[in-house]
Amino acid sequence: MENKHLSAPPRLRVRKGSNYAPDMAWAPLDRQQRQSLAMLSRKAWLKWGRGEAFDTWRHEQCIKAVGRRITEAGQRDFLPLRAHFLDLAGRPEVAMNVLLQAESEPYRIALHRLQIECSKRRLPLAYPEAICRRQYRCGLSEASAQQVWRLVFTVRNRRADGGGRKVFSRRGAEARREAL
Repeated sequence: MENKHLSAPPRLRVRKGSNYAPDMAWAPLDRQQRQSLAMLSRKAWLKWGRGEAFDTWRHEQCIKAVGRRITEAGQRDFLPLRAHFLDLAGRPEVAMNVLLQAESEPYRIALHRLQIECSKRRLPLAYPEAICRRQYRCGLSEASAQQVWRLVFTVRNRRADGGGRKVFSRRGAEARREAL
């Protein structure tokens, strides 16, 4: 008997293009993200933390901001860490914009996934918009992230076969033919 865990296929790397959305909040930060946070933290350290070693100060600040170090941080921690170091580096207006972006991140990820699902099924966004108005009594732009995710699964389930027609198994089709 073969061990399934040893024969698992390798994980595919996702290329980050213009339509990339980090929908896996638990995924670790990539090299560029860690690098940009390290550079921001260096600027903040030059302004505030000259009394202690840079690495110690950076680790303390990361733990204050999100509860973990940069090397342990996930995608959900990137924007709050960035905002924290921007604020310490003397750019509070940019930090506020980053925090606002972090707040709307779950909604934007869900909306991106909904657009992908609609394009896979060749549906206009008017389809989930109509469902949203009927079920939640609000437009897609006013819906919460949780409601948009529910719409994603509704679109997947209602249009799983591609045409809205009932799809029967081969056994079920044979049983119906035999019954006739």
